[in-house]
Amino acid sequence: MVIGYYQRAGFQEGASDSEIKFGYVYEYYQGVAVSLRQDDTEKSWMAVNKTLKIGYKNDYLPYSNLNNALKNNEVNTIYPAMRNIWYAEQQQVRCSDLVTSQTMNLIFQRDYSINKLDTIAVIKNSYVQNSYIDCYLPNTERIYKNNAQECLDAIKNGEATATVMRRYNIDNLMRKPSNNTLRTVSLENPRDLCFMVNDTDVALLSLLNRAIRVMGSEKITSSVNKYTYYGQSMTFRDFVLEHLTQSLIIVFIFLLLIFGFMFFYIRSIAIQNCLKDPNCQMR
Repeated sequence: MVIGYYQRAGFQEGASDSEIKFGYVYEYYQGVAVSLRQDDTEKSWMAVNKTLKIGYKNDYLPYSNLNNALKNNEVNTIYPAMRNIWYAEQQQVRCSDLVTSQTMNLIFQRDYSINKLDTIAVIKNSYVQNSYIDCYLPNTERIYKNNAQECLDAIKNGEATATVMRRYNIDNLMRKPSNNTLRTVSLENPRDLCFMVNDTDVALLSLLNRAIRVMGSEKITSSVNKYTYYGQSMTFRDFVLEHLTQSLIIVFIFLLLIFGFMFFYIRSIAIQNCLKDPNCQMR
């Protein structure tokens, strides 16, 4: 007797042992199967720790601060951390399973070759940029700026040849008319993100991995994308430049209305004055 796999698009797919299994039912039962396995060390950890303290890493907080907080048990885990097993071993920490991958983009001048990268503009203390450059562009020189727009300005004035940013962070920046001489391309290597825990905290690592598997990749990705994207503020000048044609039309209509109102107002006064004068002849 041969046992096969039930197939239905989106529901459960993968018709043989050698094929990757995916779909709603597969993800559901994977989560159920994982959630039923819980050992004594995990139960002990949850009994002792009533809350999970996460050191959240944004672009501007020095990463060394979070590392120290993790080592001093001020936080239980750090997120997001770049999933680099070799680096984790050097720091005596452990990486969880993959949480999500982020596409990284290279931004440079339109007339510049991406094969000639030598100087990259980086936001000060940006773990996102520095960790990616350490792994994939280690031979480039870095110049540090206060924010993302300053990085782009450094490219435009020739101080840097490029910068590296997450895809979610560049949409509004690249829409600005002042940045229209720049171009962007997606880099081949994504940035794999995970939780990071102390090397000895095996129970917490196991719990985090279980939570990641139970949630499933699709739910995690959609949730992370929702809260990862943020827009850049747009000045009034940028708004006008971006919508130049519409702005000129609005200004023209506004001026036309003003002149039209003035014309009819002046003419109405002239008519009233003419009516009072029997010798007046209106044209």
